[in-house]
Amino acid sequence: MINEIVICAAQMAPNSEDKRVNADRILKMIGDAAKENAKIIAFPECALTPFFTLKNTKDFDHYFDTVPNEITSEIMKSAKDNDISVILPYAEKTNIRYYNSAAVINSKGQLIGNYRKVHIPGAFVQDEVKNFEKIYFTPGDLGFPCFDLDGVRVGIQICYDRHFPEGFRSLALSGAQIIFNVTGAGAYGKPWRSDSWELLLRARAFENGVYVVGVNKIGLEYGQDYFGRSLVASPLGGEITGKTQDHGEDELLIKRIDLDDITEARKRLPAFRDIRIDQYADIYRNINQ
Repeated sequence: MINEIVICAAQMAPNSEDKRVNADRILKMIGDAAKENAKIIAFPECALTPFFTLKNTKDFDHYFDTVPNEITSEIMKSAKDNDISVILPYAEKTNIRYYNSAAVINSKGQLIGNYRKVHIPGAFVQDEVKNFEKIYFTPGDLGFPCFDLDGVRVGIQICYDRHFPEGFRSLALSGAQIIFNVTGAGAYGKPWRSDSWELLLRARAFENGVYVVGVNKIGLEYGQDYFGRSLVASPLGGEITGKTQDHGEDELLIKRIDLDDITEARKRLPAFRDIRIDQYADIYRNINQ
């Protein structure tokens, strides 16, 4: 295992309805991140399209992809050419189902895995539905896999997953050193939305002794105000060690992180030594009673 790695959170401005336009921006950001010696780059939720789930429409098939395809093959080639691993969130189509997913591409340009969002939201904000994800997506069925990228164990959570500590804990127990929370999080005009974003990611980093990298969108899309604030949270007290400037355009947050901090954090807070799994075994069996 290596001691340090440079990672990149690729915050994106609102997307076009044209996937080609969005893919060209992604390719540019990959190249720019590689020039800054980044070894892993992660993009926001549904990076190839606008966040179409804010609309309630039957005309949605064109937003979904089966990977690899023509466009994602270009991204895979760019990963290889630039010697950088890519976490590419997208709307996934299988033979019978649709998922909110993230493809994992290593620095050799190989598609090595996929994560499917486990927790699908459908919340009321200001007395009206603002997110129709439950109409479009099936909850993920791949569990919480870890991926080996350039000598680092990486996990992925997508947006709403951050509200559920179980996924992060599962990834940490499986050896994840960095967990990317790739997101399309809007404020809905409520300051607590962006405040809780930082609160949760800092807590997940601290309680699990891992680095957490939050990757969000910025700007107005379909009337939704994405607040940006992509960040890197350290395992050492959940300290935010990097944050975007949020100037409203595509922006790269590039940060060199010291993986030895994980060892130090787990000495300071030996949660995995003290965890009492035997006391938690039945907790969810009673949830529906």
